Amino acid sequence: MAQIGAFDASIIEPQTSYTPYPIGDYVMQIIRSEVKPTSKGDGSFLEMEFDILDGAFAGRKFFDRLNLWNPNETTVKIAQSTLSALCRATGRMQIADSEELHFQPLLVKMKVTPRKDRPGEMQNNATYVALDGAAPAAPAAQYASAGQPAMQRQQPPQPQAQPPRPAYAPPPAAAAAGGAKPWERHKRTA
Repeated sequence: MAQIGAFDASIIEPQTSYTPYPIGDYVMQIIRSEVKPTSKGDGSFLEMEFDILDGAFAGRKFFDRLNLWNPNETTVKIAQSTLSALCRATGRMQIADSEELHFQPLLVKMKVTPRKDRPGEMQNNATYVALDGAAPAAPAAQYASAGQPAMQRQQPPQPQAQPPRPAYAPPPAAAAAGGAKPWERHKRTA
């Protein structure tokens, strides 16, 4: 239970619509992820919560869902492709747990498209890339073969430990006043 004090909803206008973020590039990091069941109960999705780290929307949230376990094979392939982009953007090519993607700064290229479920409303669609703009590595041949089931291509048989990358930290006052961008210290040199 959480005490919130006296709140009277009759004097506050309710939120009735969602306003998407403007088209553009945003530096973000995943701060939470969780597998949840679909509303139909026929699968599950990975829900991720992102924090925007820089710019006019710093401190705000963005959410994305990946339908990795779904009866529709095309839906699963799209979700796997997005997960691959997230892994490449964070430099984590093989993961066993979505938490391995947490607190890794990445660039999110935001688009605005019409919602299919609510005509007349717009939504954000994101593309994930590395901050340094490096091209993603080609997929390993063993995961690209068409003969393997989709979920086997998503996770390697033996995840390998990777050295931890430092978490994003807000810039010191000097950097915020016009110095180097705070995420530049996270650029990969390989």
